[in-house]
Amino acid sequence: MPPFSEWLERFFSGRKLEVGEALTVVERGGEPAEKLLAHLRPRAGRAQVIGVTGPPGAGKSTLVNGLALHLAGASHKVAVLAVDPSSPFTGGALLGDRVRMSRSSGDERIFIRSTATRGALGGLARTTRDLVQVFDAAGYDPILVETVGIGQSEIDICKIAHTSIVVEAPGLGDAIQSMKAGVLEIASILCVNKADLAGADAKLLTLRDVAREASARTPGWTPPVLPTVATSGKGVAELVERIAAHAVYLRTNRRFHPMAEPEHAVVPELRRIAVVGGGGLMGHGIVLACLAHPEAEVRLVSHRQESLERGLAMLQSGPFGLEGLVKKGRISEDEMQKKLARVTGTLDLAAAVGDADLVVETVPEIVAMKHAVLRAIEAAAPPSAIFATNTSSIMIGELAGVLAQPARLIGTHWFYPSNVMPLIEVARGDQTAPAVVDAVVGFLKAIRKKPVVVRDGPGFFMTRFINVFIAEAMGAVESGVCGIEEVDEMVKIGLGWPMGVFELLDKTGCFESWYHAQEYLQQTMGERYAIPPLARRVWKAGYQGAPALKPGSRGGFYEYFGAGERK
Repeated sequence: MPPFSEWLERFFSGRKLEVGEALTVVERGGEPAEKLLAHLRPRAGRAQVIGVTGPPGAGKSTLVNGLALHLAGASHKVAVLAVDPSSPFTGGALLGDRVRMSRSSGDERIFIRSTATRGALGGLARTTRDLVQVFDAAGYDPILVETVGIGQSEIDICKIAHTSIVVEAPGLGDAIQSMKAGVLEIASILCVNKADLAGADAKLLTLRDVAREASARTPGWTPPVLPTVATSGKGVAELVERIAAHAVYLRTNRRFHPMAEPEHAVVPELRRIAVVGGGGLMGHGIVLACLAHPEAEVRLVSHRQESLERGLAMLQSGPFGLEGLVKKGRISEDEMQKKLARVTGTLDLAAAVGDADLVVETVPEIVAMKHAVLRAIEAAAPPSAIFATNTSSIMIGELAGVLAQPARLIGTHWFYPSNVMPLIEVARGDQTAPAVVDAVVGFLKAIRKKPVVVRDGPGFFMTRFINVFIAEAMGAVESGVCGIEEVDEMVKIGLGWPMGVFELLDKTGCFESWYHAQEYLQQTMGERYAIPPLARRVWKAGYQGAPALKPGSRGGFYEYFGAGERK
């Protein structure tokens, strides 16, 4: 065996033998894979990763074959990673890359590798990110990643690729309608392949509507919709041009992030905390929770004077405020005043986060709103600051897409009342730095919370779980099985819950967050998370929770049924 240093030198020169050996080691996993990746990762992070995804039958493999040949002809060294279903007998890739991509498989400038999903969901294999890093370190650029044939919820390609191409084709029935709320929304470029078939024009028109909707999530970039005929090469050159244009857009807007391991981040001790949206129900509770740390100085940030004053008042006299602790003998009047003295209320977000160690945003579960707030926070915060989003459903990777430093964003899903409930669901994005996770978990433990770290995904665990049983309760009421009073009585007596389902939605003001989370889950995970008709009627009628908690609301479910259809 040659010395490892000589092997590495040949690998970094891009020699196919060594690159293939490295891919095999990484696929097998374990300690040898980690040791090898430790040598390769410092050289990764330069290549553009292009994801190609879409339903079975769209012609993805033929299109990838054409793209690889075209890119190689422009003096690129191209890698293709084809993710295939697993064989039930061998566990390996069910389809052979050289069968599907015969034209490019013999080209010395192109390296094609098939990898099996081995039961992984999301359209990718478990080792896809690591295999991309191997190609990247070996000098392949671009790297094409083709997913398995997917449906509406297999959207993991957006966590790997800089540029995601969603491929459709005429004659796939209602595929667009079933996918519109899911995978189509991650597209950087939309492609109608087999555009020489009947129905192509109609599909192009439909996808252009999707592209216009998607442009709101990527300011400055409207996903182009292109016709291609991969078998003849028609449209492939224009597709390559749009891929290059998207790379320019990403770099210009500081959104071209390396596909290497999450960057190392030096984080400060978390002592100066800013809570953006701190005048709300969740926000003021998070302020109170942070005051459990004896050295924490907390800024309560709101965008309206009314909500700022309400939030500051609730710290002291709200239903879970400090006066309640004084009455119970948990703290003294003097201790309460000392805690309140460590809180500053402000309407000036930039000033509040300007020297913050940790910024927690608690704005509503609307992607565009959170994007706007996170951009403003990053623009004003110091480079070392950690950003925590109190999202209950939106993927951290999606929110991080607007940040120049995605490694500093982490999800902290609090539960109402946030200064009382111990659980914090900590969601780590693919690019969240390990030091950020450690710092946030350490701070939460210091304020006597119980953090549980989960992987990124729509709704994480708790929201997927909670939203299902709330929707089921609404369905039972809708179908006449029982009324809201009976639901609440049964879950309290039978399950020992302190509050009923509809009491929870009414008295905690969480109907709004449930509703927006359900909208997002339906978009990303499909119809099993559809908003029940009852919930939509109540929401649209203006009954969005207790008016004391939701100014402008006409009440909650109990008021709606008392004033509306039935008691």
